[in-house]
Amino acid sequence: MYKAHKNKSFESQAKILLFFIASGFLLVCVTAFLALFGLKDEYDHSLGLYLQKTHSLQQIQQFYEKIEASQNPSELLQKYSEIVLPEWKIYKLNPAQKGVIVALKEFYQDLFLRQEVAHIEHLHRLELESIKALDEQLKYTELLLENIQTTKASFDSIKQHLLIHSVQVVQYLKELFQNNMQIVLIGRTITESIYDVTLWLLLIFAGIVSFGTLYFAAMILSFVRSIYQDLQKTIENQTRELKTTNQNLQKTIEYEIEQSRKKDQIMYQQARLASMGEMIQNIAHQWRQPLNSLTILIQSFQVKYDHNKLDDAFVAKQTEDGLRIAKNMSDTIENFRNFFQPNIKRSIFSVPKSIEDSIRLIKPTLEQNNIQVFFEHTSNIEIFGYENAFSQVVLNIIKNSQDVLTTLEFNTSSSDTQDMTQGIIEIILRKSDSLEDQKLSEQPAMAELLIMDNGGGIQIPEIDKIFEPYFTTKHKSVGTGIGLYMVKQIVERQMGGSIEVKNAFWRCSTLQKKCFGAIFMIRFPLYLEQDMECNSF
Repeated sequence: MYKAHKNKSFESQAKILLFFIASGFLLVCVTAFLALFGLKDEYDHSLGLYLQKTHSLQQIQQFYEKIEASQNPSELLQKYSEIVLPEWKIYKLNPAQKGVIVALKEFYQDLFLRQEVAHIEHLHRLELESIKALDEQLKYTELLLENIQTTKASFDSIKQHLLIHSVQVVQYLKELFQNNMQIVLIGRTITESIYDVTLWLLLIFAGIVSFGTLYFAAMILSFVRSIYQDLQKTIENQTRELKTTNQNLQKTIEYEIEQSRKKDQIMYQQARLASMGEMIQNIAHQWRQPLNSLTILIQSFQVKYDHNKLDDAFVAKQTEDGLRIAKNMSDTIENFRNFFQPNIKRSIFSVPKSIEDSIRLIKPTLEQNNIQVFFEHTSNIEIFGYENAFSQVVLNIIKNSQDVLTTLEFNTSSSDTQDMTQGIIEIILRKSDSLEDQKLSEQPAMAELLIMDNGGGIQIPEIDKIFEPYFTTKHKSVGTGIGLYMVKQIVERQMGGSIEVKNAFWRCSTLQKKCFGAIFMIRFPLYLEQDMECNSF
């Protein structure tokens, strides 16, 4: 509230001062304008006019002064007509003055210079009387000169009259000279007075404007200094609050990161436990046949013993078969044990071999559900990372396709585009570009892994939601919703790659069949440096 009132007060003061300064500048400009035009008018009217009048009087005076030396009456009359009459006409010519400058000048004279004005008016009256007298004298001169021509009297007699007459004319001219000089002197006094007043007005207005400008500048500086101090205090307070908020936020972020890390670890363990449960089912499935064989082998010993047909050759053969079955069961356990080893150390491993091992683990279950798996690769691609994590990626996606295909086997009949009575999963591993081109472009070499099925696609509008944690399209009793989330985390955080999914038609190169279903596309760089740093759970 205080700041708003302060700002409003400053705004009002600023408007008043700006108006004050603008008015001062306007007065200075107007006064300077009037002074300049007043001086010009004074020069044009007083100085210029009276210089012209003085010149005219001098020309007339020179004519009369040269009469005594003249011997030719015709020449005198000619000079009178060409010099005296025109110059006298020019002298009597007094142009009227009009305009704002003249009005202001007369107003100023009426207020402050009444005595000078009265004196000038008296001189003008005397000038008019002298002009009337001179008019009579000049007419008489013209008459005398004309008589010289018409009567042809004695030139010397007429000349004597002209000389006497010229003395009177020159006397009148001197009076006009003196009269004009007094008018000019009084006009100069008036001009100096106007000049002094104008100068003082300019100085006063300039001082007012300067003072107003300095005051306004000081007020602005004071206001800016006050605003700066207020802003400085506000910034300090906000800085303290931000520091406190940042400290609390940092603690909150560290806590949330720790909780997220724990959550990821829990989800990773849940995913591994879920995979372990599925692998245990595969172990049970793979052991079922060898256990039946072992059962039959043991029963054969009992039968041979009961019939007294147990001999060394039979024992040796049955023992060899039993050891072979036990070794196969041990190899199966060893394969699953290697798969479930924790991701402790990274190493260089063969991607095709890892995919083949993963397929081998789940292949019996797939065959039991009438699902065929085809793996195609062009070269042995090696990467530096966690082999078990990569195997888990492949197994999770294959298991996801298996669940879809198993459901479709019981819920669909036939289709125009594909045979839905047989599930198909095709895996393609390839390099996305040649290593030479990658080196030339200074981009890391990339590998591309495609896992495709003919399960009809993922039946949700926002297909990328399948990578969100705890999102599942299966029944809650079947799906956990963390398998594909962990796949995305492993691909992006451990392998430095990317994973996408789409529904599209594709062609199985092995069976030469057109299929439609989900296509998982995994792209990852071929890092071969063993000192590469990767994120881990």
